[in-house]
Amino acid sequence: MKKITNVLFKAFHTDQLGRNFLSGVGCTAVNVVVSVLSYPLYLKFLGFEQYGIWLILTIVLSLAQIGNLGIKPALIKLVAEEFGRNNIRKVRIYMTNSCILLILMGVFMVFIVHVGNSDIVSLFNLSSKNSQIVSTFLVPIGILSIFVMLVESLNAGISGLGRMDLSNYMLLINRILTVSLSVIGLYMGFGIKALFVGASLSYLLVCGVTLFIFVRITGLFPFMLDFRDPSCFKRLLTFGSGMFGTMLLNIIVNPFNKLIITRYIGLSFVPVYEIAFNGSMQIRSLVESGFRAFVPEVSKLSALYSHEEIKHLKDINERANRIIVVAGCFLYLPLFILCEQLLRIWLGSSFEYILLPVFRLFLGATFFSLLGVPSYYFILGMGKVSYCFMFNLIQTGGNVILLTGLIFSGLDLSVTYVAFISLVSVIPSTIYVINRKTMIISTINVHK
Repeated sequence: MKKITNVLFKAFHTDQLGRNFLSGVGCTAVNVVVSVLSYPLYLKFLGFEQYGIWLILTIVLSLAQIGNLGIKPALIKLVAEEFGRNNIRKVRIYMTNSCILLILMGVFMVFIVHVGNSDIVSLFNLSSKNSQIVSTFLVPIGILSIFVMLVESLNAGISGLGRMDLSNYMLLINRILTVSLSVIGLYMGFGIKALFVGASLSYLLVCGVTLFIFVRITGLFPFMLDFRDPSCFKRLLTFGSGMFGTMLLNIIVNPFNKLIITRYIGLSFVPVYEIAFNGSMQIRSLVESGFRAFVPEVSKLSALYSHEEIKHLKDINERANRIIVVAGCFLYLPLFILCEQLLRIWLGSSFEYILLPVFRLFLGATFFSLLGVPSYYFILGMGKVSYCFMFNLIQTGGNVILLTGLIFSGLDLSVTYVAFISLVSVIPSTIYVINRKTMIISTINVHK
């Protein structure tokens, strides 16, 4: 651990980029601990079937991100560019335009959920009792999703201002509050309602704090109605629409897999998939989260295009690749070997043997995808949205096509097959994104 820490500090020193990077890693580490503690508690109070119902409801939250229109990553890039030029007026206009767009799209998404309530519930092939629970919560979850998008866009604005460390802290506080409030509600006997109320109160509190941070950094309220510069709205939509396609592909996979598992394997297997998938993603995010700081930094540099800064960025990118390999191996190899013992300790009496192969396959998938993380964020910061879209298209398309083919082949489907398909789908997309980054750097070298 000491060796990896030294590598991280050597690579990123103590500047703001370094603080952004290390805060991402640190906050994700704490978030992993929170998740480790939360799953056994949720399963203890709810059981596999009831918790499976909540996971189905969270699919609505995930799909509601379609209404995001790629605004969040667009805000990070565009706010970073304008803040680098010290143009606070345009920063505020971008924030206002994003708020208007998200509210309009959110209301539209809630309307669709309300009208198609029964059709959405029927997709999951649930018992009448479980169907009634899901139907009751669908619209409230949809309304919550609007507020979640607004809070996340405000948080993206903080990241664009160069303070991704503060953004990371807000996300961590939100996670801790959500779990804490939910567990209190579960202990009091509120069941699934406790999870909904816990998430709602947490986002409300974090929204107020994030708004305060924005005002402290800029000295101004983040929202300002100004229709004299339509180019801001156009740029937000142009970059956001490109990221919309990318996010749409990225969002589809997890709900699609859960839907297939619910219909063809069984509701009680959804938590098995969720624990294995989310657990491996949490491990991946321990390394990946720090590299999100690349996006505002690269965006700022791409606007100024200074020779020395570009050279410095390329140097950091090379070190980042070494960190991925070292930290990835340090985390993943022991986990792969000690998987059974750790899961038994973690879940106790809730442990199911089927978790072992599923978790190991997802560990392999997330480790391989980790190799492409520095390349992906470098490309996103440079504004090459089409490459990001192709990356997700290859991965999502492979997952959907292979899983659908398996269903039509007549073979008995299992959660293990779903995890294996995820691993196979990740390999070509990772190779693609590394190749695209290499091409961009070569182009920069020729230009300079």
